[in-house]
Amino acid sequence: VNTAPEGSIEIIKSNIKRMNPRARVYLTNSEVTVDEPEMIRGKHVLIIEDGPTLTHGEMKFGAGKIAADKYGAIPVDPRPYLVGSLRDTSKKYPHFTEVLPAMGYYDQ
Repeated sequence: VNTAPEGSIEIIKSNIKRMNPRARVYLTNSEVTVDEPEMIRGKHVLIIEDGPTLTHGEMKFGAGKIAADKYGAIPVDPRPYLVGSLRDTSKKYPHFTEVLPAMGYYDQ
């Protein structure tokens, strides 16, 4: 719950209660760590996140972006450098700007 946007946990809990009032809900923090934070601190980084989470899940970022922010890395906007199916994906799902979805479903 520590990385969720403000208010989103309450929305999710409300939806759960509406769909299954007897469901047990467990909340926990998601601690993101990096083995060697000095390797990324102050560096420009390309953040590659889980593809379906960014595309179909419509999330703008995941654990990679959280780690970059936490440890002082500087995200690179991948969009100007994309080609082929990644550029097509970027156009179809324009909500991600500082991360690249891991796609790899094609030979390109």
